[in-house]
Amino acid sequence: MFLIYKRIAWNSKMDRVLKKTCLDVQDRYETQFLEIRSNKDHVHSLV
Repeated sequence: MFLIYKRIAWNSKMDRVLKKTCLDVQDRYETQFLEIRSNKDHVHSLV
């Protein structure tokens, strides 16, 4: 029997840094992030 443990890899500070970085990229290039969502172990973005 194998036990797989998932640990939380994403925290609120990382979430804020990601969103700020995405907004900086958005301002620098001709693009728009329509949605940025994160969970404990992954991130979704709609560009």
